[in-house]
Amino acid sequence: MNNTEYSWRSWLPSRWGVSKETKAQRLRDQIRLISGSSVLDEVRIDDTQLLTLTRDDLTELFPGIQNFQTRRTIMELIRDANQDKLQHSSEAFAEALKRLMQNGSNDATVREVVAESLMAFRDLDQQLKAAQASLKPYIEVLISLSEGLARKEQRGYEGTSSRLNTSITGPSPSASAKMDFKAPIKMAPPTSSVRVHLLVCGEILQCEKRILLRLNGVTETELHTSDLVLVLYPIVSRAGTDTEQAIRKIPGGKKAVLVSMYHTFNQNYVCPNIHISSDANIVQHVNVLFHETCHDLLLNCQANEDAIYKIQLVLNQFMC
Repeated sequence: MNNTEYSWRSWLPSRWGVSKETKAQRLRDQIRLISGSSVLDEVRIDDTQLLTLTRDDLTELFPGIQNFQTRRTIMELIRDANQDKLQHSSEAFAEALKRLMQNGSNDATVREVVAESLMAFRDLDQQLKAAQASLKPYIEVLISLSEGLARKEQRGYEGTSSRLNTSITGPSPSASAKMDFKAPIKMAPPTSSVRVHLLVCGEILQCEKRILLRLNGVTETELHTSDLVLVLYPIVSRAGTDTEQAIRKIPGGKKAVLVSMYHTFNQNYVCPNIHISSDANIVQHVNVLFHETCHDLLLNCQANEDAIYKIQLVLNQFMC
């Protein structure tokens, strides 16, 4: 051993001497002792695979309710081994880089530290991918359940709306008279429907469909057959600028309601005041708060309550 290599080995942590193979073998021996089985060797599970075993893998290797505690203990050993390996490898790797910067050396020992650290991080990457794969079915089930609950809630909302028979009168509800956003607006069943065209100017996560479901007496149609245009646009830069751009897209001669969409999960978000130049075709302007974490994308808040109320008032005027 040359003097340079010896100087590098003098600062390496003593635990670095315990090789990856030794740690894996120690884990394998522990599992064999706990389970009383050599099944890992029988199915030819190598050291890399040993550290990436999941709960499902252990259930196949050690089946039966009688092995529940065994599987649990083995899973804890595997988790501890992975954490220990990551901690030791990363510390040695960081120290090697520090020495490299200080001394500018390129001896074989430093290259060994870097190579083994790279192997350790690649193993960790494989473990993370295996963990993600095992979690994916659970995530898909939860997403399915969440969507099912949202659809059920919406069906309940529509059923309640169809039974209400009190017409909307008076001004928009004030902040002092708070209303439950989930409670539908009361109104008389319309004798006809308003043909509405949805003009979406930007990405709003298809919130236009959610808004339409909350309105009564509406039929979605093409632009040329519509009575009213619902212009929905996200606020992505300046509210005034985004609004002006949306107004330019409204076809001439069509009555329109402007719907400014604010992407936020803050139910108390205060929307900025927007000055809209006088235009006889703009019959109303409302603000809507939305976020993908909500069941039906629209926040349960006073701003959205006011928005639906005002749009419905406009629709009622077209039905008169």
